[in-house]
Amino acid sequence: MVEVSVVIPTRNRPDALLKCLTALDAQTAEDFEVIVIDDASDTPASRLVESAALPHLNLQFLRNERRRGPAYSRNRGIQAAQGRYIAFVDDDVRVVPSWLQVHLDARQGVEDSLISIGPLAAPADWDSQTWTRWEAATLQREYDRMLAGVYTATWRQFHTGNALAPRECILTVHGFDEGFLRAEDIELGLRLAQSGCQFRFVPAAIGWHYSRRSLTAWLQVARSYGDCDRRLDAMYPEMHWLTQVERELSRRHPVLRFVRSACPPAARSALAFALGAVSPPLDALGGTRLARGALSVAYELEYLAGLESSHGQPTGGARPASFESGVK
Repeated sequence: MVEVSVVIPTRNRPDALLKCLTALDAQTAEDFEVIVIDDASDTPASRLVESAALPHLNLQFLRNERRRGPAYSRNRGIQAAQGRYIAFVDDDVRVVPSWLQVHLDARQGVEDSLISIGPLAAPADWDSQTWTRWEAATLQREYDRMLAGVYTATWRQFHTGNALAPRECILTVHGFDEGFLRAEDIELGLRLAQSGCQFRFVPAAIGWHYSRRSLTAWLQVARSYGDCDRRLDAMYPEMHWLTQVERELSRRHPVLRFVRSACPPAARSALAFALGAVSPPLDALGGTRLARGALSVAYELEYLAGLESSHGQPTGGARPASFESGVK
């Protein structure tokens, strides 16, 4: 038995995974295991990192024979875990040496239903893209607001790129909903909150996020979050979630509100891609503010496309079979 099980899903990113594992190997905390779930990578991840020098890691690999997505993969890791707590980190995140100990220290003297959330920070040596820098800056503004006391952490800030939660709490709510291929952590965070869990932002538990994704993939993330909000409203009608979403949309920047009203729904994705595509040259010419504004509009348009779509991923609510029996 160990104190913490670190669960990492991965697919076709062996270099990033190795750097993630190397950072975990340097942790000041000692009583933990690492479970990597290989989501049917073209070459098994275990083969690509087996020769690496990771002397301090209690490491095991699980492999999906076909691609199943991060929710399924994390559920496999949770079921295999021996730890009292589950720490989540993504394969493109490199945590600081004190990362796990900071998460554990945040639990001292509090209820065992606490879930701690660490920042996904922009590294100084990051070979980033315009849209991933926009994403990092947007997250940083959220962290700054929490630090300033504007609001406290809730299920909406529960991102599995950097978090720690009691394993029993996750099992009690039956783990991740595998009907979500993205934003599965937000939906799980909502159920954890409904079960009585509290959330805390722990700024010193830093994970350096070396994110790289295509423009198309970045826009798909925005659409997925819109789709997630639409599905949450359908799954939990008592929350009247879309009413809250509409209230927040009504407080957006006037430019975003104008574009939302002026752009026909059928044209939103094309305009979003065009705005994303012009952001790198704008940024390169010194128009960083214009580039970020274009990306804000692009993200909003794709988010709205997901929010207002009647298609997309299957409706959530199908719990994984491995969790049907409840806490094990």
